[in-house]
Amino acid sequence: MAGLEFISHRQAVVNEANTPTFEVGERLYVNADRSKIVSETSPEAAYLLAPGPGHRIPMAEAVRLGLAQEKKSLDKPEDKALDKPADKAVRKHEDKGRK
Repeated sequence: MAGLEFISHRQAVVNEANTPTFEVGERLYVNADRSKIVSETSPEAAYLLAPGPGHRIPMAEAVRLGLAQEKKSLDKPEDKALDKPADKAVRKHEDKGRK
């Protein structure tokens, strides 16, 4: 796959249908079963996925093909209090005879 540079730092954009999309940085092709991205000159190149830089594809497709990583949902934050061991409890100050 010489010559292909996967641009994964692009920000996701939401289109008019409120579907997350991914902006590609170059012309992209996929193989016949659409399971992987191949170079334009590859004999496996069967379908044009993105005609050029700036074209947007569905985020689910970008994640499936390895162009982007799925972000963790911010809707449900982790409850870190569940992971704390019992011996980390706050102890009351003990008087050590100091005045």
